[in-house]
Amino acid sequence: MDSWATTRWSLCSRSPNIKSAFIFTGSKEIPEGQPNCLAGLTFLFTGELESLSREEAQTLCKLYGGSWFRCSAKKLEVIAKHKITTLTEDKILELIGTHSASEVDPKVLKKQQDEIKKIKQAAKAMEPTKGSTARPDANAIRSRIMCIAFREKLKGPAIAIDQLVAGSQSDSRQIINMLLVWKLQSGEGPSKPMEFDDARKILTRNCAGLAKAAKKMELLSQAADLILDSDLVD
Repeated sequence: MDSWATTRWSLCSRSPNIKSAFIFTGSKEIPEGQPNCLAGLTFLFTGELESLSREEAQTLCKLYGGSWFRCSAKKLEVIAKHKITTLTEDKILELIGTHSASEVDPKVLKKQQDEIKKIKQAAKAMEPTKGSTARPDANAIRSRIMCIAFREKLKGPAIAIDQLVAGSQSDSRQIINMLLVWKLQSGEGPSKPMEFDDARKILTRNCAGLAKAAKKMELLSQAADLILDSDLVD
């Protein structure tokens, strides 16, 4: 087995003489390695690589079964003190192209297979059962709306959220439909009957300025899309 394949921590750095990470982007061919050829190896990426961004290198590492970690400067000094093997970008690409999955510790592969099995079981448990409705329950809908609101740094009126959650009521469905129509015609501005204007006043209450109101309408429209599609994923 190659010496670098037995190391637990592998450091990958770039020559300090190269100032920019984008000078040679995409200039090197990435070899097609065997599945799990990096299983059991953990990498620490420091500095800048020659043709890959750090994020691309981390993704490539995970793609072939390896893992990577971050550490503080103090821990980095400890790793360097123990003279852990340092790999250049060329060496990592060579490792992907030449290292065989058969050289990986069977215990590591078994652990990966167990994790995949757990993920599949969890995914199966999330599938709707026969006879059950695809519509999420009220708590899941309310939680999803609040997550969107938190991410967008908006505080939606409680009455608006309750109306969106209670989507089985005809008046709530009417408000949701109006929101969706408003979203499509947002460039023209609201021009619907009084019922829509009333709903708009409720949903945009306590909004500071038209821009803030428009963004909140967009937020609630996204929430309405999620509810109508029974989809809680962005």
